Amino acid sequence: MQFLTKIKYSVALVFAIALGFSILNGCDDSGITKTDPVDTNVAHFDSIWVEEDSSAGSFNGINLLNGVNSTGGYALRDASLYGGQDSTGTDFYLRSGLLLDQLDAGYETRWFQVMNNSSQIDFDTLSVITQNIGTALDTSDFTQESTQFWGYFNYPLTEYPIYCFWLKGKRDGGLTNGKNVYGILRPKVSYDNNPGFTYGFKIVYEVKINKAGENYFHHEH
Repeated sequence: MQFLTKIKYSVALVFAIALGFSILNGCDDSGITKTDPVDTNVAHFDSIWVEEDSSAGSFNGINLLNGVNSTGGYALRDASLYGGQDSTGTDFYLRSGLLLDQLDAGYETRWFQVMNNSSQIDFDTLSVITQNIGTALDTSDFTQESTQFWGYFNYPLTEYPIYCFWLKGKRDGGLTNGKNVYGILRPKVSYDNNPGFTYGFKIVYEVKINKAGENYFHHEH
């Protein structure tokens, strides 16, 4: 009986020592768990909703630098939701803030498509863009003033494209400390709050930006 007690004590001691090494292995000398450094140049905006333009007060614009929606006449907008000229909740797209009819211009934004369809995991894990470009983003990669060239956003969403954008106007206007700001955008969900009639379409986007002009979009949640 005493022999069995000694064996149990020895096993417990070995387990305690092993546990201590496993804990210390993930810590520095101060006892703080080591983690990868967070890139403070990358910002993540989880849900930015915009709506079909029904009046000058509609929230059909997006300030992509700050990750907020805006009215169609807001001077700091980078993009506007446009299209959908009937009651079917179809054929919407994002276009440069410069291109809004009969209202003061916002800022120029240029686009290219990264994926024509994607999952949420695709967007969450997209750290570096490699599709059809070199290792670094270049302003010449952004060939369009809107996403219309590649297709439309509809209700309900059946495809979830990912677009990369460049905030050219904000850089040219001196609002980014001389840096190019690049970002990626994906639709999450769309709504039709007025079925069969115009002015009911809404859509929610998820956005990540890199404020240092780098081809890197990993963000710690």
